[in-house]
Amino acid sequence: MPEEAIQDNDYKAAARCQDVPFGCSACHSLLGYVDKGTRSKIRVKYRDLYIRVTDAKLVEITCRSCGELNQLESLGH
Repeated sequence: MPEEAIQDNDYKAAARCQDVPFGCSACHSLLGYVDKGTRSKIRVKYRDLYIRVTDAKLVEITCRSCGELNQLESLGH
């Protein structure tokens, strides 16, 4: 199975589970999903880009819609 297909399947599974969606603080566009239980994982997908972050002190994501810099602090700490 191609790597892209595996990544798409992982993302779809994440979207169906009970993770909490998080959006831009300015325009509220969907940016990704945060692990509901531990807040130790964040998943972001845009077209062919798939990012999975685990145990970070700070994650910064620029909104693709409005350009706002969004921050998530203390993932897993």
